[in-house]
Amino acid sequence: MAKYFLFLWMSAAVMSILLDHTYGKECDGTKKCYDYQYCDQDSKKCFIKVCYVDEECEYSEYCDKSSRKCQKRECDKDDECYADESCNTSSRTCQDKECIEDYDCDSGQYCHTRLWKCQEKGSF
Repeated sequence: MAKYFLFLWMSAAVMSILLDHTYGKECDGTKKCYDYQYCDQDSKKCFIKVCYVDEECEYSEYCDKSSRKCQKRECDKDDECYADESCNTSSRTCQDKECIEDYDCDSGQYCHTRLWKCQEKGSF
């Protein structure tokens, strides 16, 4: 019987470590949850954020479909990045443009100005 209780106690300790000691932590207007958590207003406890669509995240975040977690959003379109960057709409991050003009590309290539990448001439 003692082994059974030891097993239960060890299981609870491991779960506490895995959940970063904050799962179910109390929260309110002054006590906050970590960024990857939300505060359930009914129970006043922190829970891990899981999302399925962007609307379930904060305004400055998007729902990463592979991890099902809200991630910080840098951009939605190119004009939200610096002039030499474009917006990767999958990762919602600003990335350096490979090219801006045709002369940035090798001979026989042109700059595709929607992808901001050098493409072989004749490949449309």
